[in-house]
Parts: sequence; C-alpha cells; structure tokens
Amino acid sequence: MTLRIAIIGTGSFAKRIADAVTLTPDMSVSAVVSGSQDRASSFASAFSPASAYTSISNVKDAGAADAVLIANATQNHATSAIEAMEAGFPVLCEKPFATSVEEGEQVLACAAKTSALFTEDLWTLTLPAVRGAIGAAKTSLGPLHHLRADFSITASPETHPRLFKGAAPGALLDLGVYPISLAVAVNGPVTDISGLRTDDENGVDIASALTLRHDNDALSQVSCALNAQGSNDAAIAGRGGRVRIPEPLLGAERFHVALNGEPQPSDGSSSGGLKARIKANPLARKAKSALDGLKATTASYGTDQYTPMLQHFHELVRAGTTESPLVPHALSRETLRIISAARAL
Repeated sequence: MTLRIAIIGTGSFAKRIADAVTLTPDMSVSAVVSGSQDRASSFASAFSPASAYTSISNVKDAGAADAVLIANATQNHATSAIEAMEAGFPVLCEKPFATSVEEGEQVLACAAKTSALFTEDLWTLTLPAVRGAIGAAKTSLGPLHHLRADFSITASPETHPRLFKGAAPGALLDLGVYPISLAVAVNGPVTDISGLRTDDENGVDIASALTLRHDNDALSQVSCALNAQGSNDAAIAGRGGRVRIPEPLLGAERFHVALNGEPQPSDGSSSGGLKARIKANPLARKAKSALDGLKATTASYGTDQYTPMLQHFHELVRAGTTESPLVPHALSRETLRIISAARAL
C-alpha cells in the first residue's frame, strides 16, 4: 500500500524531505499545505499529482492523504501537530516538536486524547549505524558510564537566516536536539543539567557545552554550535570498552567497537611485547591505525539519510500503533526538557 503524505510547509526543509519521500518505496507526496494557496500550488506542482490546500481540515475533507508530515517553521510545529492529530491523521513532526515544555505537553496530551500516531522526526536515531552503535554499546560494554556527542557547524545570519531570527532560533533547538536525544536514548532520563552557553548580541544561543547526569549515574557531555566546525561525532564508553560513531554523526553509516584488551604494564614501560614495539615504530602505528579503520562496521541508510525514519513511520502507520519504540514520547519529552533547561542557564 502506498502511504500518501500531506506535507505542511513549503520551505527548504519541506522540499528536502518531500524529495526523500519520493525516493522511499510505497510513499508519495499527495498534498501540500500552506497558509498561502499560491505557495502550496507552486510547491505541489513539483510533485504532481499532489494537490494544494490552505488547511489540514481541507485535506481531510478531500480524502487527499493518509498521514501528515510537518515541515514548516519551528515555532509552528506544535500547533500544526495538534491540528493534524485532531483531524485524525498519523503525524511525523520535524524536530523539535515544540519550543517549550508547555507546548510539548500540549502535543503529547493531544496524542493521548486522540490515540493518533505521533512521532518526532529524530531521524538520526533510526539510522542503521546509530542503532547498531547503541545496540553494541548496551550488549558489549557492560555498565555504560560516559557518552560524548557533538553537532557543531559554522553558520551566519546570511547563510542560515532561520537559525538567527524568528520565534525559535538558536543552536540548541536546531542542532543540540541531536546529541541530546542520543544521550537520552543511550543513558535514559537526566537528573542534573549543568554547562555553559554563549549567546550572540541579539540573545540567540550560538554555542553550548552541557554535562548531563543520568538516572543510571552515567555522564553525558554534549555540545552544539553555530560558530565553530566541531567534531560531529559520538562515543559511548563503559567498563568493557567504547563504541565510536565517526563524523558525520548526522548521516552516519559506520560505527567502531573497541573492547578492552590486555592490561598495559603498570610501570609504563615501553619495552617488551608486541604492543610496545608497535608503539615505538611510526610505520607500525600507521599500519595499526589503518587496520583499526577497516574494523568499522558499515550500515548504510540506503538511498537517502531520511529513508530509515520514513520507512519506520510507514511501518508504524501500517501496524496501527500510536508511538515509536525508537523515538518514544518519553524520549521526546525528556529531550525537550533538557533543551529548555539549557536555554535558561
């Protein structure tokens, strides 16, 4: 069965995700919703035979879609999600699904009241490589004690205007949501939030470095920035070793598991043993590094980085469920709570 998608929004991300829908088997863009009929019609023309509408209620009346994908301005996500669920549609909502804890609770209360499927589009958590890394960490490392994750880019009001103005700008809502949601997915709810934040001259948060203490006593260090090109990777560590997701964390297709080997000499001696000889030889170190790189597990996301989430959403719709096991409501709620707390530091 082809799942017909109504997309709310006509901006650059809406176009990007609409293109991904067309590349996903058994999915199509059937409707476009915008406050402007002209914008909706112009957008829909690129996805013929999609129809253009000015409200989600009109889409429902026309029977023009099976599900809704919300891809409009961040400050409108919560309102649009509520309208779509009240109209009876399953909803995949671009992150962040709300801009405040209060808004988020309204969305999730509506999901409970209507029994509609609601999933936040935290698509990185559905990437096969990220799922593989999380699974390997939880099964191979023993108790998990530390996570580090970063998503930082260089941006400006000229190159990324939406991140620097409007009702919901900033690095935390747009970028920080990825490493923070990963930390919650791996280590669970957070009890303590501390850190530092840098704002620009207009009060927009442009960089944050946070330390999170989880219920399981693990620590996560997460960072995001609009003013620096960061490592854009992640590492999960436990007593048994570590799992690393190399750059790019967004769009990951590889992960590397490094389990603890034999203990090193307690006196720090560099003599004796194969490991010591490798350490002392530059060429051997280079060869070992290359071999370590070959040990990485590859897990492709397929034709498009958004494909795994779109396929997952389709599966949820077919199953008639109301919540994703990969991006449950509790994870979305906790991620938004952490972001809100960090914006208030």
